[in-house]
Amino acid sequence: MLLPEFTIPPAPPREESAFLIRTAHDDLCDRAWDEVPRNSETYSPAIRQICEQHRLPSEPIHLYESGTQIVFSVGKEFVIKLYCPLFGEDIAIESLVLHTIHSQLPVPTPTIAARGEIEGWPYLVMTQLRGQSLGTVWPLLGVDNRKQLINQIANVTATLHSLPLTPPFQRFTADWNTEVENKRRQVSSRQAQLGLDNHWVDQVDRFLDSNLREARMPFQPVLLHTELTDDVWLTSESSNGVWELTGLFDFGDAFVGHREYDFAAIGLFVTRGEREMFREFLLRYGYSDNELTESLSARILCNLLLHRYCNLRSFFAICPPPSSVRSLEQLASFWFGC
Repeated sequence: MLLPEFTIPPAPPREESAFLIRTAHDDLCDRAWDEVPRNSETYSPAIRQICEQHRLPSEPIHLYESGTQIVFSVGKEFVIKLYCPLFGEDIAIESLVLHTIHSQLPVPTPTIAARGEIEGWPYLVMTQLRGQSLGTVWPLLGVDNRKQLINQIANVTATLHSLPLTPPFQRFTADWNTEVENKRRQVSSRQAQLGLDNHWVDQVDRFLDSNLREARMPFQPVLLHTELTDDVWLTSESSNGVWELTGLFDFGDAFVGHREYDFAAIGLFVTRGEREMFREFLLRYGYSDNELTESLSARILCNLLLHRYCNLRSFFAICPPPSSVRSLEQLASFWFGC
């Protein structure tokens, strides 16, 4: 065998399970996946076999350290993404989204060059995007360049959300209000299991009760990336020394829902409490001044709490609030204030 084997059965098809809700099966799969080696030596033989099959250059290959799935760069032109069989449904989602958005966004996205399976592991061969992770560049940039980048991010996000939802997306479209209600009942217990301090856990139910009504009001469903962190945006320095967006990738968790579900990752992982920068994002996205309210900030925090992978305890380490922030209302204002 070239690749690790798993005794836990694969997750149920995405269309048969809830989008926002983590289940015991999900947790079991995560624990199994955490025990699998994540080093180049484990996967290189399979990657080289895929290269041979598709006549790709087998050297140099490089394993990317971040991300849920196993991704190797192959030469300068391609990447190979191996999908763990525990989460194999992600390849159907990512393939559909990449085909749909090809050449539709104001920033490059990967193009699928080949698709296959090796020892039960599905894979995609995709074009390599140029640039560095936004997270490595952002702290080094001045305010003006950050603002230019956040305007580009807002433009890309708005364009993604404006794309027509063709019939194939029906299988990835959730009954949003039903799922929100189902997830809402699990949020506080889930965060407690993840080690969140009781001071915060005790506020969750009241906060959601107070702010979810607007989130459940009628809305126009959009295609969501769901993970617009600083890891999925690529940027490169232009000839005049200004950094610009050069790519967006990783659509394996995409689905259809409320547009504000995508905003939390921007405020938490990109602007990180920079109120003026997050305000710039929302204005460029298309909100008007009178829509930038405390209610909007609270709704975005609600969407973060509802996110399938929400871990508020770890988020406090990523973007620590000041000691004066003691309520979820204050946290919403700090992370997503506008």
